[in-house]
Amino acid sequence: MSRARRSRGARVSLFAFQDVIAGTTGVLIVVTLVLLLQAMHAAAPEPQPATRPTAAESASALREEIARLQAQLARLAATPALGPRQLERERAALREREQEIERARAQLVQSTAQRERLERALRRQQAHEQRRRAERDRVRQAIEQESARPRITLLGGERRGKRPLLVECSAARIVVAQVGVDRTARELARFEGADAESRFVAWSARQDPAAVQFVLLVRPDAVRRFQRLAAALLPRFDLGWDAWPRSRALSGRPQSGGQKR
Repeated sequence: MSRARRSRGARVSLFAFQDVIAGTTGVLIVVTLVLLLQAMHAAAPEPQPATRPTAAESASALREEIARLQAQLARLAATPALGPRQLERERAALREREQEIERARAQLVQSTAQRERLERALRRQQAHEQRRRAERDRVRQAIEQESARPRITLLGGERRGKRPLLVECSAARIVVAQVGVDRTARELARFEGADAESRFVAWSARQDPAAVQFVLLVRPDAVRRFQRLAAALLPRFDLGWDAWPRSRALSGRPQSGGQKR
């Protein structure tokens, strides 16, 4: 029994240590709060005392204000009061000015409408000019295309239903062409070189005298050649001839079956 009592009386207690820790923590918290408040007071700017004007400055400002008011009163006193007649004249002048402004506004509206009419007329004229230019360009292009196609005027027409063959006689070559339905010459054969005449005569011998006739177109430099060809063709074929200037073209593009010799 005594041993049990002794063991219960020797128990260890930590109550005093916990008290010390709690007290120390509280003191640290209080110190931290005090330091924080001091730091906040030190960071806040100190209020500056409001500057008040001195008595001399206030007196000077009052004197300036009094002088300004006195000058304004003097100007008002110097201005004559408007009588009824003068007031009526001012009103009449104002009404006349308003009428002038109204007339100017009406003239402005009229001039604006006239300018718009002129602009519309100008646009119509420009459109008309553009159409005329386009039509002129189209006609010019058609004329150029038409002039590029050689046209042939036959001598005496087609006699007895024979098909005319055009023979261009020049010093450099002999060209045979046929006039199509559109009155355009189409090249059939071409003979060049020293033996051009003999080859042409041989080619013409294969033609039917009852179906074709020859029209010799003589260049200025081929009169003697024309005479020789005419002498070779006359016994068998009907023959016509005409002078053919240098500037005039004869043949267009060759037909299918055309040949160059």
